[in-house]
Amino acid sequence: MDNQSKVWERCLSVIRDNVPSETYASLFSHTQLVSIQDQAVTLKVSSPFIYEFIEENYSDLLIRVIRKEVGIDAK
Repeated sequence: MDNQSKVWERCLSVIRDNVPSETYASLFSHTQLVSIQDQAVTLKVSSPFIYEFIEENYSDLLIRVIRKEVGIDAK
């Protein structure tokens, strides 16, 4: 497992602890970290619906977790 995958696994662990298990399973369990470049983190999700739902409802949580785990001012 490369470093980027390890970082995302740590992020997912924190997310798992902060959302209901059904939410984690349906929204986050199949996400992947594609890249970290400059201050942008790119994630891969399974559908446009999932993308929009996460963005509308969990973007604050994602940003907090990524900033903590990656140590950048991610967006």
